[in-house]
Formats: sequence, C-alpha cells, structure tokens
Amino acid sequence: MERIVDCNQLQQFLNYCRLCGADNPDKVPIFEEDEELFGDVAPLWKKIEECVAIQVCKNDQMPQEICLQCIDKVNDFFEYRAVCAATDSQTRAILNVAPDEPESVMVKTIWR
Repeated sequence: MERIVDCNQLQQFLNYCRLCGADNPDKVPIFEEDEELFGDVAPLWKKIEECVAIQVCKNDQMPQEICLQCIDKVNDFFEYRAVCAATDSQTRAILNVAPDEPESVMVKTIWR
C-alpha cells in the first residue's frame, strides 16, 4: 500500500525534533559541519547512537535536528554512561574481577 504525504506534511515532520518529536523552534543540527571545533568527546550523532540506540545518518530522509532539551538529556546520559563505565572498570580492577564475557546467542530462523 502506497502512502501519500503532501509536501506541507513532509516539511512539517522534518521540522520536528528527531528524538522527542516536539515542534520546538530551538533546535540544533545533529550533524554539525565543524564538530571538531567544539572539542567535545564525541559528536552529537555518535552520542545519540550510543545512548538512545537509534541510528542516525545524514541522508536518511528523517529530521536532522534535535531540540535543546534533548541535547541536554543526551549529553547528561552520555556523561552518566561514562561515569558508570569508569566505576565498573575501577571496581573490577580493585576486586580483581574480570569483565563478563558476552553470551553467544544462537539465532534460529524459521521459514513458513
């Protein structure tokens, strides 16, 4: 079934925040041209992929901006995640506990 979306609807969707869907006028591009100039640990798109677990691409035909509230949340979670990882690493080193090995998962495909 083909879905028809008019140009006004499409433009309206593209103006929403990519993460929360809010139509907030204060948004920032996910892919900054001068990402290196900010001296940040990781570019915004990478933080989104690592913390929110959604893939974002420059040419994915999805909204390319996020609102300031979402930027704060992503940055806070990214920092919190780094603190948790550092704490885990330090605690394991002190207690001489090896990191858990990821369990292998067998995927079985059933064709019907």
